[in-house]
Amino acid sequence: MRYIMHGMDVERPDACAAELKARGFSSVVCGSFTEEMAEAAGKYGLETYLCYGAHGFGKEFDAPTHLAREVDGEARKWFASGCPNDAEIADARLAEVFRAAALPGLRGVLVDGARFASPASSDNADALWTCFCPRCTAKMTAFGFDPEALRHSVSAAKR
Repeated sequence: MRYIMHGMDVERPDACAAELKARGFSSVVCGSFTEEMAEAAGKYGLETYLCYGAHGFGKEFDAPTHLAREVDGEARKWFASGCPNDAEIADARLAEVFRAAALPGLRGVLVDGARFASPASSDNADALWTCFCPRCTAKMTAFGFDPEALRHSVSAAKR
């Protein structure tokens, strides 16, 4: 049996790792992963995993062009994520993973929100709506879907 903790104190990784081990945890899942965290986890025999948002909307993406678009065109963040077809966001998140994957002791990577948008993300129906930005509507068309028919269906369902 494994006992996994999500999160690690980045301000005091050594003390945190010692506490986790003392309390019976065997693994830790972190949203960010530093060399200090890797060393502390390794020192106490904790397996380490990175969990990141596939479309996570970091501070570097403050322009409205990176936001997802509601069916009516309104720009918004969805669960701290931007547009699911924004290559700049995807590339930035992958670069973070590659940097973390180079650290010693990382056992694996968990990708959160890869299937956009997840019904488990919210208690209401907002999690079911998708992005209607130009990138997404072009992809809908490329996959053989009719974006206007989808827009009409989503608009009707939201009423």
